[in-house]
Amino acid sequence: MDSIPEVSLAQMKIIKTEMMDNVVTPGLADELGNAARLLSSWLDGILEFTILKHEVIVLRLKNNKVLEKIRSISRLWPKKKVFIEGAYKILLFTKN
Repeated sequence: MDSIPEVSLAQMKIIKTEMMDNVVTPGLADELGNAARLLSSWLDGILEFTILKHEVIVLRLKNNKVLEKIRSISRLWPKKKVFIEGAYKILLFTKN
């Protein structure tokens, strides 16, 4: 689940619009009955699952980048804290 599928999101949408919608048309589904509707729903479900899986992976990667940025900034704060406290003390004592 941690790797992006080789099929891109754009390719999945092309599969849906050009292949699935053209092959299993509403007229064909009515002619074939419940089995065709079930097959069409199943294919739509697989496509939606793949799209959602892709989105989850992309969001996880972005989340990991944000967490790493927060960690790198947090590593600098102890050094900056000493400087900020020193500057505050200088300002506090020089005003009197």
